[in-house]
Amino acid sequence: MSTFHPFPRLPQELRTHIWSLSAHPRLVHVRWKTNYSEAVEKVHVVTPTPCPPVMQVCRESRKHAPYRLAFTIGSEPRYIWVSFETDMICLQAFYLKDLESHKLDIQRLRITAKHGWSSYEAFGNWDIKDLRDFPALQEIHVAIDDSVLVWAYTFEERYWGECPRENIKFIDNTSGLILNGYQLWAVSDWVTYHSWDGEGKIKDINNLKEEIGLATDDTHLSLSFVRSVG
Repeated sequence: MSTFHPFPRLPQELRTHIWSLSAHPRLVHVRWKTNYSEAVEKVHVVTPTPCPPVMQVCRESRKHAPYRLAFTIGSEPRYIWVSFETDMICLQAFYLKDLESHKLDIQRLRITAKHGWSSYEAFGNWDIKDLRDFPALQEIHVAIDDSVLVWAYTFEERYWGECPRENIKFIDNTSGLILNGYQLWAVSDWVTYHSWDGEGKIKDINNLKEEIGLATDDTHLSLSFVRSVG
């Protein structure tokens, strides 16, 4: 990679504008850590996501780059650099109340469902209500390890806050397939119909890879059509 050595000689206004454009979309994983080893319990937020490189360049870049100190809650002075306009905040569970300090800032949210049906029931019946407290949400991803198809009903029957419904997406962690809610509903509807056709086409309605394979057969609903839904 070449270095642009004359950069410091550019006009201040131009340098400031360049730094302001330095943010790029990231997945920022956050979790809360409690230290019980000391007399006083300490809670702080940690992340495995590296600090944005621009925040380590110089004092000027830190001043003008579109990142801010976030998640400074807790008893220890720790923080995470975040651009809420471009970064997607990622949780490993449905602890949305832990994001209380930034509920007005978060625009992109990703939640990982790790325990199949129990996660589906917990989120659909209780945790999804907390999304009402995030009025700035523009995009939601739900990453699912198994039982993907049942989430179609959560999408269809639940209120997902202010997030545009076309920006609610479901990720099958096994296959890597990403479908928006309307596409997932179309696949689920197709699977349900063919599960009852008496020909034994579907062996496991929770095996999304098998169902997608059947859907791509020319004699059935094609993935190209599924992608066009919504």
